Amino acid sequence: SQQTNRFSPELKQQRDQQWQTFAATMGLKEFAKLERADVHYRLANAGAKIDNGMLFANIAYPGLVIEYKQGSEQWQTYTQPVKVTQDVWVRSKTPYANRVSRKLKVTHR
Repeated sequence: SQQTNRFSPELKQQRDQQWQTFAATMGLKEFAKLERADVHYRLANAGAKIDNGMLFANIAYPGLVIEYKQGSEQWQTYTQPVKVTQDVWVRSKTPYANRVSRKLKVTHR
């Protein structure tokens, strides 16, 4: 708790570094191993928001691809914030197979 100071800034930094190592290992190595072993697994959804007409997206696991589409367009790879004019669908995808996450709708306001 904040009163005991047992979770110091140093421990928070260590936790964050350990999470980054774990997430990178999953995204860059372990999902590919699961795919090769024909294990059915679920991909994490991409996170996204539209702010001032720009789509911003992220993913918990490095190595996964973020895709988006507007209306009836084809899926496009997201690499940086992009201008959008309507609601957008986002999903994550493995780069080495056709496994995709659930698609999520991001509302344009």
